[in-house]
Amino acid sequence: MLVPMFDLFRREPAAPVCVFILTYNRPLYLWACLDSLYRNTKYPAKFILADNASTDPLVRCVIQGFERRRMFHAVHFCEENRTDRLKWMIEQHRQELGDFFGFVECDVVVTDSEAGWLGPMVRIMRKNPDLWMLGSLCDKSDFVDPGLARSVDPALPPEQCEFLVKAHSPERQRVDTSRPLIEPHNPPMRLLLLRTELLKRVVIRSDYEIYLDVKKLGYQAKIATNVVHRHLSLLNFFDYADYDGGQREAWVEKLRHNAELTET
Repeated sequence: MLVPMFDLFRREPAAPVCVFILTYNRPLYLWACLDSLYRNTKYPAKFILADNASTDPLVRCVIQGFERRRMFHAVHFCEENRTDRLKWMIEQHRQELGDFFGFVECDVVVTDSEAGWLGPMVRIMRKNPDLWMLGSLCDKSDFVDPGLARSVDPALPPEQCEFLVKAHSPERQRVDTSRPLIEPHNPPMRLLLLRTELLKRVVIRSDYEIYLDVKKLGYQAKIATNVVHRHLSLLNFFDYADYDGGQREAWVEKLRHNAELTET
């Protein structure tokens, strides 16, 4: 999806930014994610989507609907659920990357605004050469109250209830949104803009580990308060109550292990 627009700082046609989208199941959230990106991206972008071997057949239907809208630069329907799929996507399209590239998870809805989400993030990065990792602010209104969750499903084991409502998420804390850039915790991977130079020195893995590497190198990683997203996984308790926390943790651990093997 290319949006004809001029970069106000360069005063020339803006180069499109490659934005990678990784999908796996939960078609309800995927449709909302893609619709928000389709409607609210107001800066030139090349959307590159890979479905990581979803088992829900509705996922392919959702993706095909947005293919018909001519949203994507490329779509990859993968036959294996690989933990290094994002790294694989980057390698497939490495020659197309400009100064920056983005990543959006399939449970994210970007909030509509006059400037959109991508343009403001690109301009922040251009103004701050030492900023290598830029995330966006999570809308806290989707956090489910743990007390409400327990009253809705009293039979649910406490550990599963806390997992589904993300009871201990650092994003539940209040932050000072009067400042344009904040760092109360690492920028979440779910909506992220990265400086392409980072690929020469950092292994792509979890957001926290990328954050630590960026900081060790002496560069900045921030969250932009003027770009807001909804994290639909906060609503798993209502929509996907059987979402498996153990399976997710095993997947993340495998991602970490594979990254360590790559480094050695």
